[in-house]
Order: sequence, then structure tokens, then C-alpha cells
Amino acid sequence: MVSTSNNHLVTFFCIIACFIAKICAVSGAKDTLRISESLKLHNGEILESSNKRYRFLSDHSSSFLVIQFVYLNHSVNIWAANDYLDASSRPRISTISMNESGRLEVYGHGNSDVAVFTVNSKQKVMISKTRATLLDNGNLVLTSRSGRTVWQSFDYPADDTWLSSGMKLGISLLSQRSTTCCLQRAASGPSLAPSPGSPSFPVGPSGGRKESKNSRVKFYVIGACAGAFLAALGLLYWRCKLRKRILGYRREHPGSETPEPNDKGDDESLFFSFTSVDIATNHFSEECKLGQGGFGPVYKGKLVNGLEIAVKRLNRMSGHGIEQFKNEVKVISKLQHRNLVKLLGYCIEREERLLIYEYLPNNSLDSVLFDAAKRDTLDWKRRLKIIEGVAQGLLYLHKYSRLKIIHRDLKTSNVLLDADLNPKISDFGTARIFGENEMRGSTKNIVGTYGYMSPEYAMDGIFSEKSDVFSFGVMILEIISGKKNTSFYDSDRHLNLIGHVWDLWTEGRILEITDSCLDETISTREALQYVHVGLLCVQENAADRPTMSDVVSMLLKESMVLATPKRPAFAEIMTLNNTELPQNPESSSVNSVTISDVQGR
Repeated sequence: MVSTSNNHLVTFFCIIACFIAKICAVSGAKDTLRISESLKLHNGEILESSNKRYRFLSDHSSSFLVIQFVYLNHSVNIWAANDYLDASSRPRISTISMNESGRLEVYGHGNSDVAVFTVNSKQKVMISKTRATLLDNGNLVLTSRSGRTVWQSFDYPADDTWLSSGMKLGISLLSQRSTTCCLQRAASGPSLAPSPGSPSFPVGPSGGRKESKNSRVKFYVIGACAGAFLAALGLLYWRCKLRKRILGYRREHPGSETPEPNDKGDDESLFFSFTSVDIATNHFSEECKLGQGGFGPVYKGKLVNGLEIAVKRLNRMSGHGIEQFKNEVKVISKLQHRNLVKLLGYCIEREERLLIYEYLPNNSLDSVLFDAAKRDTLDWKRRLKIIEGVAQGLLYLHKYSRLKIIHRDLKTSNVLLDADLNPKISDFGTARIFGENEMRGSTKNIVGTYGYMSPEYAMDGIFSEKSDVFSFGVMILEIISGKKNTSFYDSDRHLNLIGHVWDLWTEGRILEITDSCLDETISTREALQYVHVGLLCVQENAADRPTMSDVVSMLLKESMVLATPKRPAFAEIMTLNNTELPQNPESSSVNSVTISDVQGR
């Protein structure tokens, strides 16, 4: 056994040694410039394509940045950085560097601190951790860590450019710019004119570059390989520990879903171009419009790969809405659970702010629950399944997600239903992130929906996990009764739904609480259990309310003994239809980037 292990170990190190030796055999010129790497152009360092046919360097006068095609003993400039040609002052080029923010910057002689210009300055969104590669067709491309091209020289041909293999003319859908070439340029630019004797490329004098020292390159390569090997071991150890934690959570909560972690340092993989979303929604046509939120409309779209999407389009010139948008992207991009709506991506381009979500065909829970023509689809078992699913999603937000999240606007219109009527919590525009040991927060900017707000939040701006628990309790009573708390009216008692349910509970009339459209035989025990849990959640004092961990246990364990609920908050308040409430976007039922008003078509 020991001998076999040793043999495997020896084989492994032999493979590593062969790999390093192979890399070290490569010449000093390289085809890729990675993060924080630089080329000392004044020392003759260059980027060279793997087929040795193209070179990226400064010309012989060190005044221009060009890509050359190499043919026999000749070379010709086939591309030049136009932005630099148009600059009023052009010092001699010394160094080019790829920084961590995704900019390919050029520095002049005598000033290594301030870049002369940025090669990819016209790139709409800078993507961090980008690398530059000179391909075998002469195209200089900048790619993200996921391999997506974010900028390429073929999209910005120099004047007098001669077409290389793969270069295209026309309109770029991604960058929305015209790719054309001029025939002549002022004499101040580098010569790209054709010369006789070259195979479709003009021939000019050789650049006469010096090769980098192989020893230095080998040293860097060996060091990088060793560092990568150690980093891989550390990453493997970290992932094993995280997997153990995930498996433990799944064993404890078999109905939940926690996916493998995404180790990317940025969210560039979520970025959508405006053009792709515009085409998917048929230019945001009225036929594709699903509904209108407080800060903008929601559209249905279909990507070129056939995937259906829901797009939130934030109203322009809305400062508060933009902050809500950024908050929602930050929060939901880090959350993954079967009972949370899935964020597919986002777009920040021109003045547009878009969120792209998975499309859920049954829209929001309130559009089904409170619609007389649709409510029959929610039978008793489905309603209990929806309650349990929302509870699991809320428990994940409070306890098991990477971030501790307080939703602050949980309601039936912010719960979406998929094709199988499984619930997914949505709309994180007002959500707040808590620290690990943080128990509650306060604000003067009350946002949310009256009827779902806990008394301490509505009156004093204090919010915590127990604020979400209160909102969840209101939802339980709404789902069981089929009545909306904010529009309930009882001509005899003039109470809201909470007060109405409380009176029926104290009088032992449990089955009168359930929705009258439910023709099937309803289990009195289940009705009693779920109404009981709902009343525990809406108690006036936050300290008396259970946590979501307790709530999930109460719902799933039939034999669990439940505490007696105290009188709920707002039990004596008259119906909200007869109450004057402040009217402002920050405290309305729909907030900045919500899809809570989605209506089926």
C-alpha cells in the first residue's frame, strides 16, 4: 500500500516537472499579458502570437502602438491605436501594463506613474481581472476570467487598415458601433500603405526588436507554477470544509437547496448588454409588458437561446431607484435557494438600469390568491406547500445564507410562483444586510407596505428578523383565509383581517377562518396548527414572536406543543381602506425595482 502511494506520488511530480520544463522551453516572447503584468517596450519586450505571425509592440520610433504582420524577413503595421494618434502630445512609449481594473494602459518615457492613454478606453464597462491576448489572426483581445471577450482590436480598426483573417466590417451588436476603414490618413500616422511583394499585406522595414532574457522568463514561470500549485492545495482544503458545512445543512433541512459556491471576485459574468435585452423584449414593446412597479415597468423577454426572462426596467432620473437597484444586485447575486427568485444578470449601460430574472409563468401569489377566477387553483395542500416554501426561503435569508438578510417588504405580491406553483421570494430592493452578531437596525426612512409592517418598524423604524416574522404571519393568515389584510372589511366589527381572525380563534370558530372556495374537506388539525403559528408571528411584542427556525419546526412537526398566542398587533385598528395613510414612493406598497404588480397576459 505504501509502495503504491509512493509510486503515485513520484508519477505526479514527474508530470509536474515535465510540464514546467515544457513551459520553460518556450521563447521569451509571450502571447498573453495577465493582470499586473507589463511589457517594457523600450527594452524590446513584445506580445507575439503563438504562430509567430503577429506582434504587438511600439514602432521603431517608439511613437506609436501597433500590431505587425510578419512575413519572411519583413513586417508591416496592420493596426494602430487611433486614440493615441489623435492625442495632442505623444511622448515616446516606454511600458504597457494590464492593471487589475481591466485597463490596458500605456506609459511614456520619464513618467512611470501616469498613463499616457488607455488602449481599451472605449470599452463601455471595465471588467476587473482581465487579460490581453494576441491571437493567431492578429486580433488583440481582452478577456474576462470566464473567457468572455470584453474588448478586441478588430472592433476598432485603424485608418488604412488591411483586413486580417477573421476581421469583419459592419455593425457590432455588442458595442453598437460601426466598424469601417478609411483609405488614407494624414502623414503624421504610422504608414499602413501596401508595398509590392507582400501577400495582400504591405511590406515595411523590420522593427528590429531585442528578445527578452529567457532566464528571467523561466524564473517567473517556475515561480508562478509553484504559487499556483500551493494556491490550488489551499483552495481544495477550503472547498472541502465548505462542502462539509453545506452537507450538514442539507441533512438538517432536506427541503432546502444550497448550491456550490462561486469563487469569482466580481459579477462580470452576470452582465448583459443593453442590445441583447432590447432585442429579447422586442424593444420593450407594450405586448411584452407584464406590469408596472413603483419605479418602473416589468417586461417579459426571450433570449436568442430560447430562455424566457423577466426584465425590470428602472425609471430614468430616479436617484432613489438607482440606489435600490444597486442594493438588489448586491444582495440577490449572493443568494441561491430554491425558494428565492433567481437573478440571471443585470445591465448598466447609458442611462439604463435593468435586472434580468428567471421568468415565472404564474406571476405573483397575490395575482392568483386574490383573483376570484384563479384562486381555485390553490387547493388546501398547495397553500400549505406555499407557506412552508416561503418559510424555508426566509429561514435561509436569516440564518443559512452567506449574508444575514432582513427582507423588510415580505408580502404576497413579492412571492412569485413557478410553473408548478412553487413559491419564490422576490424583490430585495429594500433588504438590509446584517452583521453576524447584529440583532436589529433602525431607520428614519420607512419603506415597505402597510398591513405587513410590524408595529415597531411602522412606528419607530426598528427592524430585525422579527419584523420579517410579523410579515410572514400576516401572509399565513391571508393564504389560509383567501382575504387580504389591507383591504379586509367586516361591516359588523370593522376590524382588519388580523383582528377578525383573532376573534374567530378566541371563539373556537377555526373553520370559519379558512377560504370559502375550498370545497374539499379541510383537516381541522392542520387549520388549527397553521392559524396558531400565524397568530404567534403577529404578536405585538417582537420578543414574543418566534424565530424562523422555530416557525419551520412548528409547521413541520405535528406533535410540537405550541405556546398560547398573545393578542396580536393592530387587532383593534379599523380597516386600512378607511384610514388616511401618507402617500409617497418610499412607503408605498411597490418600491423601486419591484415586480410585485406583475399581471398575467
